Amino acid sequence: MPQRIIIIGGVAGGMSAATRLRRLDESAIITVFEQGAYTGFANCGIPYALGKVIEHDEELILRTPDDFKQRFDIDVHLHAEVVSINREKHSVSVRTGGDDCIRQFGYDKLILAQGAEALRPSCAGAELDNIATMQTIADLQKVHDMLSNCDAKHICVIGAGFIGIEVAENLRKLGLDVSIVEYGSHVFPPIDGEMAEILHSELRNNGIQLFLNESAQKIDKSQVILSSGCVLPADLVILAAGVRARTGLARQAGLVLGATGVSVNTHMQTSDPDIYAVGDMVETQNNIMEKPAMLALAGPANRQGRMAADHICGKAVNYRGNVGTSVCRVFGLTLGFVGLSTQVLRRLGHDPLSITVHPPDHAGYFPGSQTMTIKLAFRKETGHIMGVQIIGRGGVDKRIDVLATAMQFGSTVFDLEHLELGYAPPYGSAKDAVNMAGFVASNVLRGDCKIVQAEQLTREKLDKLQVVDVRSPEEFAHGHLHQAVNLPLNDLRQQSGTLDRSRPTMWQPAVDLERIPGSCQWFLDHPKLKEWLSKASSGLPWLQGPSATGKTLLSSCLVYHIRTNRGTVGHAAVACVYFQERHKQYDVADFNHAFASVLRQLVSQLPDTSDTLRKLELAEYDKIPRLWGDEFTRLLHRITGELGKVLIILDGVAADVTTKALTYLILAINPDGGSDQIIQVLFTSQASPPIDFSLVRTFDGRFLPVPTWPSEMPMPELLAAIDQITSACKDVSIHDKADTFSKESFLRIRASQSEMVLCILYHAAMAADAGYSMTMPMAGCRGLIIWGENDQSFRIRSPLLGDYLKREVFGTNYDKRWVTTSPRYLSSDIFANGACRSSAALKQCFREYVPLVCSGIPRFRLEEDQSSHISRQLKQIPLKTRPVMMNLRNITSAEVFAKDDDAGDTPLVKAVIHGGSASVKFLLGNGAQISELNEGILKQCRQENPDVVVYLQELGIDVLAADEIEAED
Repeated sequence: MPQRIIIIGGVAGGMSAATRLRRLDESAIITVFEQGAYTGFANCGIPYALGKVIEHDEELILRTPDDFKQRFDIDVHLHAEVVSINREKHSVSVRTGGDDCIRQFGYDKLILAQGAEALRPSCAGAELDNIATMQTIADLQKVHDMLSNCDAKHICVIGAGFIGIEVAENLRKLGLDVSIVEYGSHVFPPIDGEMAEILHSELRNNGIQLFLNESAQKIDKSQVILSSGCVLPADLVILAAGVRARTGLARQAGLVLGATGVSVNTHMQTSDPDIYAVGDMVETQNNIMEKPAMLALAGPANRQGRMAADHICGKAVNYRGNVGTSVCRVFGLTLGFVGLSTQVLRRLGHDPLSITVHPPDHAGYFPGSQTMTIKLAFRKETGHIMGVQIIGRGGVDKRIDVLATAMQFGSTVFDLEHLELGYAPPYGSAKDAVNMAGFVASNVLRGDCKIVQAEQLTREKLDKLQVVDVRSPEEFAHGHLHQAVNLPLNDLRQQSGTLDRSRPTMWQPAVDLERIPGSCQWFLDHPKLKEWLSKASSGLPWLQGPSATGKTLLSSCLVYHIRTNRGTVGHAAVACVYFQERHKQYDVADFNHAFASVLRQLVSQLPDTSDTLRKLELAEYDKIPRLWGDEFTRLLHRITGELGKVLIILDGVAADVTTKALTYLILAINPDGGSDQIIQVLFTSQASPPIDFSLVRTFDGRFLPVPTWPSEMPMPELLAAIDQITSACKDVSIHDKADTFSKESFLRIRASQSEMVLCILYHAAMAADAGYSMTMPMAGCRGLIIWGENDQSFRIRSPLLGDYLKREVFGTNYDKRWVTTSPRYLSSDIFANGACRSSAALKQCFREYVPLVCSGIPRFRLEEDQSSHISRQLKQIPLKTRPVMMNLRNITSAEVFAKDDDAGDTPLVKAVIHGGSASVKFLLGNGAQISELNEGILKQCRQENPDVVVYLQELGIDVLAADEIEAED
């Protein structure tokens, strides 16, 4: 007599069991009851259908009930709710079609595959219509309808697990404003916090707002109020805060439940041998924790359904448990995870060892190689692998699969040393990333080396250690531990006698991490820029845009890229000149300081054995500050002839520079522009364009304009100017002419400005701590913050900035925030005024200082009291990365409308002249008065701030009146 088999649930585990049963038993009567409207659909693809990566929702529906009937002779009932199980009668009660009619169906074997349900927050408004989950096709269609019919623009995603991140990424790519609210301290709670920080940067660089250590307290139709009191605009709220097993039916039937789901044996049988359970609703053996736990992943669910079918048909199979392998895309990064994190392991009472390595995804000499980060946790007694986390831009899925396989077969870190993996330069390395992780972990276990985890290093412990940083001087200058001394690895044998052998020593090696902010990667990855760098093109890239739109950020990251990838791009040296405002740049003679700075920086990069360096030491060092014209060109080409390919960046070219002066400067540096030249020039300037069309014609075909502002911004004059420049050039702008600045690039520039704000605050704190005043070269940031000597805190002068920092950067830690960054990019004027006269002193100065000039973001200038000699500045500047505690005082409502102490202008006046429409709107909404704006202020606004002019006109203010009256007179 044929078996009657009923399956409750028609998605992954249920349909896997059903089709396997048919393949094993042609006579079985197989019936599936699915409560939803679809069966056999790919629920893991729902976030990508939301973002139109999968263009049509129907592509997620792999088979229909008719397909299952025709091919497998399986009866599938949709909209069918099983309301009870009668174990004694071996029957189920089913309500179909939403009516009250309940029918009974008998079974010989029953499989439960009901999955899991989304957790809902216990807050006011949690049942509103603008709240959705992302588990079914119906959920997907509901969100589609809200986005198209309700014009939802602001999306709040609650939960930062796999579903939450995938949904957020795809919504962001649709151009929507997306916020993620996470109860924990970091995204992807199962991984370790320091690994999650890499993902935080990627999310923020792509325009996602993160609210960590937060929960939703109230939801309404247009906003979400968080536990901190922060209010987020939210037209649509998507719940992705985790799931729990659907165990109601099993509990009602009297089946044994575990702590997290239905309890099953290795055959997937419940406490009733005729009832099986599979998928997200069960708890199975976690092989790392060595106890049962729920695991909501599609792969295990499909395998469990197959194994339940095998056992029903008499096959002796056992489910071997889980290690929890998963992979997820986070914009340009990939996260791979298997096992347990070190945090979870310690919480469960384990004491694992862990190592972190940063190997390339394929051979470093092959184009496109990128670094990945692998964290490997293992038992200190045996070396058995307990958990792996990998983050990178390529090759992550391959490595996580290899390591997951090793874990499932009980491998140790010693086994990883011996894995024979496929190798060719485009795909891997002769010592694969997995091998490298095994090598390092094995070294630790064998005692070949001792490691110290960063979280174990307190200031007290560091003070007892002799910290030796064996990286190059350039890497050391980029940032290092406070107590470290620099002893490059190549010099270690010769200089080891300088170490104190009586003290315990900690060695800090080099790690080739990607240090370029994600907000700048689009620039470095652009084919035009790559072609310009690799082929020594005669083009003159010209970064142009308003203040604080990323010009210095991009150019300085380009410097670092060149200095760390010389084998790929071929440049042997880089020199940077930053023109500060006090250099008027009107006449040829005013560029003398630029000539001197270029030469000094290039001299510093000559090898000690250089014949040119020896001649300069004897005769010409003292002449450098006075060199100009042909003398400069001759000396420059002598130096570059020995160095090889050189890049010179002229940053901050003034808007009022004369064509004659700038032409002279460019021609002096790069006179012929031929294809075989070894000197390349890149320069930046603010708008309006300082280059008139006679200069464009002079360098016909050589300009590569790169606008650094979005075309969406209301800057018609600037856009018209750049179009004219582009049309006058034979070459095409780095940005496609049809879309001057894409939406994605716009968001990245916005993110880069956030990074700048943090860096500026840090530099201001460091400067105040070291006793210096600070001026910022980015005019858009000038006047935003003031260091208060009396209360040792920063006064946030801009209410809009204060509001932004509180909401989006610092959150609940607004009042006290640790910010760490590197003081990497200082003014080249340090070399002026004869600060270092002898060649030996100058060489030492360069060794200590030039790497900072040429390797980071953003630039700033520290100015001492006039009574101090400039050479003292070299000794006093802290050349190290360290955190600074900053007290940020938000301006109170009483202070918002007070006049500034220094300028006598109210914040509204400053916003109208120098700010944006958002600042003006913010101030007017908080009590500022239009009466503060007189005709002179409105005229200045008209001349300097067209964005605000448009906004004021919308308010009915006659901004043009002042100009019109003057014209009539």
